[in-house]
Amino acid sequence: MGCSEISLSYEERKNNKYSRINQFEMYAALIKGNKDKANILLREGYNVNYRMPNFNYRSPLHIAVESGSIELVEFLISKGAKVDIRDVSGVPPVFLACSKGNLLMAEKLIFYGANVNAMTKYDWDIYKYISKDMHVSFKKMFERCNV
Repeated sequence: MGCSEISLSYEERKNNKYSRINQFEMYAALIKGNKDKANILLREGYNVNYRMPNFNYRSPLHIAVESGSIELVEFLISKGAKVDIRDVSGVPPVFLACSKGNLLMAEKLIFYGANVNAMTKYDWDIYKYISKDMHVSFKKMFERCNV
């Protein structure tokens, strides 16, 4: 048990163990857009904010964003997913949505409170993270969202 786990309750440690064991199942469910399977895993104790070591410490929300499913993203947020959770490189889900050119997904994450002014571990802002040809589209969308 690591130092950070010492302060966790028994229930939290149990859920993290369950999450670690089932991270491949959760990843597969989310990347395929299988909300029912993801819901079963969550009901059985999967931590909605578990950062999966085998997937660059990305959370279920990161994977749902990668899948392109707004329905899954909203579902996970309704279950308590942190909208600004970071992966191993400090990348929040909104950066992934932008890098994939998914304006609607990025807008939805901003609606739920995503911080577009975040910086990665490597001091990259959102414009450095996404390709240059997407800058204008996203600047317009950020203006519409008042961010």
